[in-house]
Amino acid sequence: MCPTCGAVFRDSARHCLRDGARLRPGEELDPRLGSQVGNFRLTGLLGRGSMGVVYRADHIFIPKRAAIKILHDKFKSEADLVTRFFQEALAATTIGHPNIVDVGDFGELADGCAYFVMEYVDGKPLDQILEEEGALPLSRAAGIAGQVAGALAVAHDKGIIHRDLKPANLMLKRRGAGEHVKVLDFGMAKMIDAPAGRPTKPGTLLGTPQYMAPETIQGRPADARVDIYALGVICYEMLAGRVPFDGTTLPGILRAQVQKPVPPLRTTNPRAEVPDAVEQLIMRALAKDPATRPPTMRDFAAALTTALAAPRSGKPKERPTPTPAPAALVPGSPEAQRVAEKMRQRMAEGETAELEADDAIATTQPLSQPFLRTLKGVGDTGRHPLASPPRDKGRK
Repeated sequence: MCPTCGAVFRDSARHCLRDGARLRPGEELDPRLGSQVGNFRLTGLLGRGSMGVVYRADHIFIPKRAAIKILHDKFKSEADLVTRFFQEALAATTIGHPNIVDVGDFGELADGCAYFVMEYVDGKPLDQILEEEGALPLSRAAGIAGQVAGALAVAHDKGIIHRDLKPANLMLKRRGAGEHVKVLDFGMAKMIDAPAGRPTKPGTLLGTPQYMAPETIQGRPADARVDIYALGVICYEMLAGRVPFDGTTLPGILRAQVQKPVPPLRTTNPRAEVPDAVEQLIMRALAKDPATRPPTMRDFAAALTTALAAPRSGKPKERPTPTPAPAALVPGSPEAQRVAEKMRQRMAEGETAELEADDAIATTQPLSQPFLRTLKGVGDTGRHPLASPPRDKGRK
């Protein structure tokens, strides 16, 4: 943890990326570590966000591990934020999908801070995987995107919009030969049919700029297609190795999201092997006008399956025809004499010896000793016509 700004980093980090301060073990800086929440004891830090801190927790009586999210102290008296915090737990529980993290309990601590208990996912977040590995193969990226789309299609059917979809909120866990995705952090979720839900204050931006849909930035009415846009950005990043729009300033990123065309995926990563149909689908998801995007997340998932099954356009790469091995020449045979005579003629004419393909000799390669032995005794000289002349022993 950073002692200056409180940011939490992975074990490999040594200095804060925000202010450069040297990081210290979280146990030294977070007084909650070691304390008890319900039947769980907080044993480690998993992450720190704008609304709360996520801890690793172990059950006191049974061998069970969980993740517990606790609202920041400074927000415990903010009724709107407390409501939004519990709304995250309610959203995850309402959806009830295997690709969405399960919430088992929630409540309030003695100091008044709200908390809820989630299942512990023993895996890596997608942002860490992209940081370590770069662009992903198409099959792996498509598997991740398909699971996310399936989960959010169910969420949208139940009137829940995530609104902060990004790689950091996608946890990947190995399962057999594949990966199982868990969608996390519904803290920004919009529950359309919730009667107690309050509208977002005008001028408030919800989400992460690199994954934020243009209509959200412009303050226009937003629906479930903001999640389709964010998933389009994630697909682009998985295949290209970087997001479509990034920069050093927040205004620059937001302006690009609204105004600039998305760079072609294969221009950003020329080595990406992406079928045209898949790239076209990603570009549709990244359309500035939400009406041009796939209308629902279910439509996006179906279109992804179709695009992956479509034949790839373009002329397939031709495999080079292997060069046939030189045919063996029998000493004294007519073929050997013909080859030797042809080489003598070329040497006499002062030409660079370069035989045709039917000569069965590649003169651009070093002449092997077995081949020299094959021609030995052919002709008048008793040696290969292309072999270097004997050196004068009196010269150095």
